Amino acid sequence: QTLTTLSGGLGTLAQLTVGGTLSDGRKYDNLVSTSGKVSLPGLLKFSSSSTSPLTVSHTQGTVVLLNNFHSKISLLVTTCPAGANGPITSVEIACNRKPVRIGDVDLGQSSGIPMKPSFVGDVITIPLRVNTGDKYLAAYNILIFFDSSVLAPKMEGIKNMVTQSKGSVDLRVSLSESKNQITLAAVIQDSKVMGLENGELFAQLQFITLKPQITLVTGTVVQLLDSTLGDPQPIGQQNFNFQAGSIPIVVKSRQRREAQNLNNVS
Repeated sequence: QTLTTLSGGLGTLAQLTVGGTLSDGRKYDNLVSTSGKVSLPGLLKFSSSSTSPLTVSHTQGTVVLLNNFHSKISLLVTTCPAGANGPITSVEIACNRKPVRIGDVDLGQSSGIPMKPSFVGDVITIPLRVNTGDKYLAAYNILIFFDSSVLAPKMEGIKNMVTQSKGSVDLRVSLSESKNQITLAAVIQDSKVMGLENGELFAQLQFITLKPQITLVTGTVVQLLDSTLGDPQPIGQQNFNFQAGSIPIVVKSRQRREAQNLNNVS
């Protein structure tokens, strides 16, 4: 089954569509249409395996994106909900927010689950993308927050990802004394770094996973500046908390990996 990604900003809508054949032989291509029109009210009921990253209309199947999520979500369709045991069909989706707001920074993968589960002792790499609107990014100062009991930064793996064709980057990276905050500050000469709502890749983080837990990595944009000569202008809002770039990461125990490997062998 193909995993579909529900992506966009807070409140992005998607519509489940359903067709089927009834027990009397009547066939409906659109029991629920792309516009949410229901052909036979009361026949179908929609639900989801989690209500944290999304909401779904029980009667129309309209889905609303709320947050990033660490695992796949099952959207369920039950027929004849008033009956004893109506048959169920489902579709799996990933919830993954985009940096639709100018000045927002996104963490993780741009499609599918933002970060796939990892195991204790793994090295994980987290890409960073930015929405600069119609401006070139000439300088940035951002903070990354994480739980240092779960993730240990691999400082040599935290680096610039801007290619030479898009500018010359002087990046400075530092770790707070509390070991739970990373600062990335950079100047980009001759910048051609520009990204819209899908974001433009500009840096990456690396961590070593320490213990099994679901943990949050997020951050704050202290400042983004454009390439206006002599008078760089802010891009987006200063001291802005990441919206798309607040991502949960699952770390599993090493024993679970060993058990999984044994199952694959058998």
